Amino acid sequence: MRYLFRLYPELKAKIPFLPLGEFPTPISGPFAFGVHTLWVKRDDLASPLHGGNKVRKLELLLALAKEKGEKHLAVGGAEGSNWCVATAIFGSQQGFSLQAHLFPQPSSPWRDRNLKVVQKICKVKLHPHPLFLLFARAKQELFLPLGGTSPLSSLGYADAALELIFQIKEQGLPWPDEIWLPLGTGGTVAGLLLGLSLGGVRIPLCAVRVVDILIANRYQVQRLVFQAKRILCRFASSVSFSPLSPLRIYHSAFCPGYAIPSSLALWGIQEFQKLTGLSLEPTYTGKTAGLLLAKLKAEKNPKHVLFWNTYNSRPLPF
Repeated sequence: MRYLFRLYPELKAKIPFLPLGEFPTPISGPFAFGVHTLWVKRDDLASPLHGGNKVRKLELLLALAKEKGEKHLAVGGAEGSNWCVATAIFGSQQGFSLQAHLFPQPSSPWRDRNLKVVQKICKVKLHPHPLFLLFARAKQELFLPLGGTSPLSSLGYADAALELIFQIKEQGLPWPDEIWLPLGTGGTVAGLLLGLSLGGVRIPLCAVRVVDILIANRYQVQRLVFQAKRILCRFASSVSFSPLSPLRIYHSAFCPGYAIPSSLALWGIQEFQKLTGLSLEPTYTGKTAGLLLAKLKAEKNPKHVLFWNTYNSRPLPF
């Protein structure tokens, strides 16, 4: 929220905020891929404790929990959920006791490592199906939103978009023709759309759906943008918006299902590491990178593309 607070100082007294990360995160590149140039926004380095896109969301959600006097937090997700890992690490650091509501996920090295961390830090309650998390949420057993996505937490990525605009201008980088990132519960995509609008910049967002369409869809993203806008308008009378950037949602990479590695994802992980030296995972960033690189291979007109790395590259604590 460093850039939003700088742009609208009155927000500082109205929006709860707990600094957890080290920002701005760097932009790596350029990396040549055929006739194209790839840049990487390194949110994998968002904090020395744990990187990824959940840090910016937790800076708002944990601050709200502290403001409400909460001592115990419950979080929900798949057994290999990056969201549950990030909440476990930062929630325990901030003194919360934690419970994790988990549903099954196919075993993989990524899932097994994440599950080990959550089991070490949280009390774990297992559920047979993701729908049980909705029931838990309805019964107020889950204080934190699924995936860390809410109108409030989306402001963390509105701030990230302003951060990106500032970095491009300060470092003299080329403006991206496209920004690519995974589409899960929608908060990261919605926040970036809102932040680019606040900054008066239009860059197409290419969002690769990696969860069920009932959760990840255009309506969900638009709803989050609208509700996050309302928060800003309530607390900052001078706030102004330009037209939203185009949003392109790609659905094909979701197959064969959530957290099931696809050949596209595994190829994308391998090619992305060769190209950038960075490691991805097969549920979110691998599927996104695979589709991005496949499309760039088929595209003859040169492009500057920014890949927003939402994965954690820090070592896990256990």
